Amino acid sequence: MNLREIGWRPLSGEHQKKDDYKIDIKSLARITSVQRGQCKAITISGSINLHLSGRFYYDLKSGADKPATGDFVLISPPFIDEQGLNAAILKEILPRRSKISRIAAGTESLEQVLVANVENAFIVTSANDDLNLNRLERYILLAKEGNVTPIVILSKIDLIEDYNSTVNAIEDRLGDLDVFPISTVLNSGLEQIEKKLLVGTTSVFLGSSGVGKSTIVNKLLGEDKQVTKEIRAIDSKGRHATTARELFFVPGRGMIIDTAGLREVQVLATEDAVTSTFSNVVELLNKCRFSDCAHEQEPGCAINNAIRDGSLSAEEYQNYLKLQKEADLAERKVSKTKPLNSKEKWRTVNKNYRARKKFEGRD
Repeated sequence: MNLREIGWRPLSGEHQKKDDYKIDIKSLARITSVQRGQCKAITISGSINLHLSGRFYYDLKSGADKPATGDFVLISPPFIDEQGLNAAILKEILPRRSKISRIAAGTESLEQVLVANVENAFIVTSANDDLNLNRLERYILLAKEGNVTPIVILSKIDLIEDYNSTVNAIEDRLGDLDVFPISTVLNSGLEQIEKKLLVGTTSVFLGSSGVGKSTIVNKLLGEDKQVTKEIRAIDSKGRHATTARELFFVPGRGMIIDTAGLREVQVLATEDAVTSTFSNVVELLNKCRFSDCAHEQEPGCAINNAIRDGSLSAEEYQNYLKLQKEADLAERKVSKTKPLNSKEKWRTVNKNYRARKKFEGRD
């Protein structure tokens, strides 16, 4: 196995540091899974266990500095550990060229890096009973913020009669985005995913529990690497199976990372990512007659006109306001250096949201 096959690319631009890291390839590894106190990784020589020293934990400045599946790291010379396995000490995490992050569950707003150094995010939603466009927009926002290309996978299309209408609904709401209808039962649509799995690239599967991520992963790998569970007869919903994030090599192709279903998706994003995800809404906002339009009953309000003629749904606009507010709050909590005057922007978001709810109540 060579560096290209495990996805390594020389550091450049903002990630470039002194001496361009002049890395000894024998000291480079890529993390394939993270466990308590250690990680599993791959090097050009094969698999290896990586132990995290007390010093490493002591030097941690934030949750984002913890190792994540997909990270490239520098390691110590290998040795045989107490389990009789090839092992090394994780010395340093190299700069990430991309990542999928969210706000970690709990009372503190800390960044949690789910995966790193990936090109594509396959966002899986089930055709039979899982479709939630607001949630899809959250996943898309996570991907775009982390410099990852989002691709929607509509799974289990064999369970409904007309999946094309569902595909159309996704495309109408989410715009210029690839949507792949898939059935692992019929072996339909998998080739669309395979075309994206170029050698040296890494793709991650995201989505709620039971939407079929692990089943698709097993099909791509040609063997049952990941545990799967049958759907429940009572409501046709899948059941949670995967419990960790793990990187696999697809024979003759690139790498894929399976993930556990996320019970909540708290966004961590910048204004640019929100703007990119809701470009149609932002375009309408710029067309309002008045720059301080509250989008209630002002004449020449492009938002109200679009909702009336059906070119914009009230649900999408409300989700835009909600995610803009949530992203702004998360960014300020994680980054203590963000200017306090952003509170004024937050007040405006709240004002617009209340105005919209009031306006809709009059219809």
